[in-house]
Amino acid sequence: MKLLKEGKDEKALYEALEQLESTTKIDSIGVTGEKIIVEAERHGGKLTKWGIKTNNAGSTIKKTGRSFDSLFKEFDDHYFDVQGIDLEVLCHVDTNLTKTWDGCIESTWCVIDPLSPFDIKNGKVSFHTRKIALSENSFNTALDTKLLLYNAVQNVYYILRPEALPSFGRLFDCSSLFSKAEHNLGTALLIADKMSKTKNVRFLYRNNNEKERLILGVYGFRYTMTSQKDFFTAAFNKIAEKCYYSINKWTMTDAKTTVDVGLYDEKVQTNYGIILETGDLSGIPYTLIGYTLVENTPVYLSVKTLSHRLSKDTDELINGLFKNVWNEIANFDINELKNKKVEKKLFNEKLLVKIIGKKKYQKLEPFNQTDAYEFYFDLIKKTNSLVQGRQLEQLYSFYCETFHVLKKGEEIC
Repeated sequence: MKLLKEGKDEKALYEALEQLESTTKIDSIGVTGEKIIVEAERHGGKLTKWGIKTNNAGSTIKKTGRSFDSLFKEFDDHYFDVQGIDLEVLCHVDTNLTKTWDGCIESTWCVIDPLSPFDIKNGKVSFHTRKIALSENSFNTALDTKLLLYNAVQNVYYILRPEALPSFGRLFDCSSLFSKAEHNLGTALLIADKMSKTKNVRFLYRNNNEKERLILGVYGFRYTMTSQKDFFTAAFNKIAEKCYYSINKWTMTDAKTTVDVGLYDEKVQTNYGIILETGDLSGIPYTLIGYTLVENTPVYLSVKTLSHRLSKDTDELINGLFKNVWNEIANFDINELKNKKVEKKLFNEKLLVKIIGKKKYQKLEPFNQTDAYEFYFDLIKKTNSLVQGRQLEQLYSFYCETFHVLKKGEEIC
């Protein structure tokens, strides 16, 4: 995931979040229970004028006519027979590119209408194609997936970024399809088929321009987006009620914003902190991790996550995440391990092997057995550089579990 910004200053964080949120928007496409307003005029017992007004994808659509036949035809053509979402799915066909006078890139795309994806003539299947001009930036992004969606009502192209594909898979129950590196006509046909059976989707996008929108995720009507700025503001206020704090570091990517907050209490000398994380994508939960540092290595004392839910406001989110966090942080005192026996039966050796791997574990030198205190420090020293990514986070949580297990050991006489 591309790093957008990073820093240590709280004011700069807020400025970055404001800028991000100013370009992050949601489009609702295909509104369930759509209201249709019909007005008619008659003179001498005959219909002389009619009008239909409806709201489709955020735009007001008006149609007019002067006869019963044209009114009924309008209903038949556009309101009663059509099901699902009126979006075209486009798949890139070739790399014969031309540049337009205004600097856009023009290329050929296969056009798939969800209600009529292809033609069959004399037993042969054929697809419609269309020349489409996109800005150079949008075109290069579109080539990552070779897929577009087109809203003809608003004349808007939705450009599918790789980050959006997992959410498509979850919403339409076809995740395995989007695990492939290459996406082709078959992928486009499946998306079109799923779209034809869906009445409402919401596109989360960062605004490129009014007619080209880069999709980060696609969701159903239950998804809600909480302001990242409001989330961090409420979290910092919650921390300030308990102790002093400062930001060690913050990072921002397209998918999420992560803030490492240092905690300071005059009564506590140990290094404690809280990691806060959130993003606009539904696959990125609201996260809080309470930690301490041992040998300059994080020990995850508390890990809480909450998903994007319709009923959660910011205060509910923060109260849920911070529940019991301070108690879990206070329950860690490394000095409790001094003069405690190292009881092998309490140590979860199998879990450590699972995290770092059997080969790496077999190469480890034996851990210091003087007491639980020395054993614990030695464990962290010898394992904290063996893994990365998700496994490293599991290891940080394992250190916490091991602490609580070791402190149950008997006192050394």
